[in-house]
Amino acid sequence: MDYSSMDHADAARLIRGKRVAVVGSGKSAFDTVMQCAEVNGPMQPCTMVYRSTQWMVDAKLKWSDLLGTLLTSRLAELMVHKPGEGFVLALLATMLAPLRWLLSKLIETYYKTCIPMARHGVVPDYSFDRSILGCRLGILPEGFYERVDAGSIVMRQCQSLTFCADGLLLNGTDGERAVKADVVILATGYQADRQLREVFVSPWFSKIVTGKSDTTVPLYRYPSILIRYNRYYCTYLTAYAISDVYYAHEEYTVFSSYRQCVHPRIPQMAIIGYSESAANIYPYELMAKWVAHLLHGELKLPNIEAMEQSVAHWARWGQLMKRSSGAHFRKSCIGRITTPGGRVASSPSGCSPTDPLTIPISSDK
Repeated sequence: MDYSSMDHADAARLIRGKRVAVVGSGKSAFDTVMQCAEVNGPMQPCTMVYRSTQWMVDAKLKWSDLLGTLLTSRLAELMVHKPGEGFVLALLATMLAPLRWLLSKLIETYYKTCIPMARHGVVPDYSFDRSILGCRLGILPEGFYERVDAGSIVMRQCQSLTFCADGLLLNGTDGERAVKADVVILATGYQADRQLREVFVSPWFSKIVTGKSDTTVPLYRYPSILIRYNRYYCTYLTAYAISDVYYAHEEYTVFSSYRQCVHPRIPQMAIIGYSESAANIYPYELMAKWVAHLLHGELKLPNIEAMEQSVAHWARWGQLMKRSSGAHFRKSCIGRITTPGGRVASSPSGCSPTDPLTIPISSDK
């Protein structure tokens, strides 16, 4: 049964009055646990079972907006290395690295102070800076820890689990513990590279679409292209705008490509929705727009050799980000360098490099 595909009414009926255990520690797990706690309350507390923790911040805190502005400012973008950067930008990012570390430590201390993570034993074992680089930062559901204090949510950490007659059997450092559950919801994500391989019947296509486990998933990324411009707005499908590197689950496969959707050896197929960013709607919309212009004939793909060279170029940057964010992360995010790409693309079009980069909701303007 796919809980995520159910509507709210059916989901509420499934969990109402039952002992629910949710396995996972990501954003979907937190949201599911919160939904169960709202439906059942402390009478039937929801048990959250997790193996590792990640940074979940409270967007309602007093300084959250200011901190978010700092992390997405142009100054923050200068503090990180960017693909295709020259000597000056590389030197500047290296010189500003201590400032980036100090800023991330201040933000990390602020969240640790304001969010009761230490009291509930859910402080991540990696820094806030690595969380930003790895795109492993989620928004905490409103009132989550208040529900924990009220007894509506019970948090249990374990290294592994098995199913038993009454629910789950957790194996942790303190031995085995049983968790009674009528419903178990697995909010652990999925293996995106396997989903890609299963699209094809041909073993050869299944093999090349994701590549080896320690190499780049060879999807194409090419330079910034101006799609449309008028006096009201500019729309750019830029390399920096949606580029991020995805490390596949368990195998750490690097998914690096412009638009993250075209394989050099399979140019007839476009993949939308595989990659992730700080805000997924933005890259997915740009992917869809880019593919639409490609299908309409307004864009043309270069030859295979040029596309593979582009893939290799971004793969080198991806390996650097992988080392910086920690080899155990599944993905690396460059959400803090989305602005420069748009500014670079705008210079030959007549737009000012300081103009806001906007994406229209409709295409009829």
